[in-house]
Amino acid sequence: MSESVVFARTLSEGSKHTHFKDLPVAEPAWIHFDALQIGVEADLLGLGVTAPVVERLLASETRPRLSQMDDGLLLILRGINLNLDQDPVDMISLRIWVQGQLIITVRRQPLASIQEVRRQVEAGDGPKTVQGILIHILAALADRVSRYIDGLTERVDALEDALETSVDLFALEISDLRRQIASLRRFIAPQRDALF
Repeated sequence: MSESVVFARTLSEGSKHTHFKDLPVAEPAWIHFDALQIGVEADLLGLGVTAPVVERLLASETRPRLSQMDDGLLLILRGINLNLDQDPVDMISLRIWVQGQLIITVRRQPLASIQEVRRQVEAGDGPKTVQGILIHILAALADRVSRYIDGLTERVDALEDALETSVDLFALEISDLRRQIASLRRFIAPQRDALF
């Protein structure tokens, strides 16, 4: 398997791991790439993804968006950064290309939502269609953001309750939480607008 491919799977019954160049054209498949690996551009072009789409999939700076290009759908989304020793509000970009029976996802950092959907597929409990994979990825991204925001909200509520007893002690903590919430909103609002 190419170094740029994190995994490649067929999605139909009996889902199996395979070399991405051996994927049957008529079967639904999912290929997940690491954008930082050598050869990723050539691998994407070799799959028939056009140069303008490849350019957007590999761009270093992205904003959430949804675009129809060529005969496919390009989504650029953000997910909560749950990687070790990382700030969750430093959101991770996920680039998705859907065309026909193929869904391609591209990362620059590991993303827990992708790992979750991959585990479901590998266990035989995941979706069997490209559309199903896309829906599961969107749901996993939204669920993690929602849980993280719920946690922040609970912390703010607890601090506001405690604030009645010691204003100075909690003012800095509340300020930090508000900064995190504002940072999340900066990416989530355009993502929501792109999808709905």
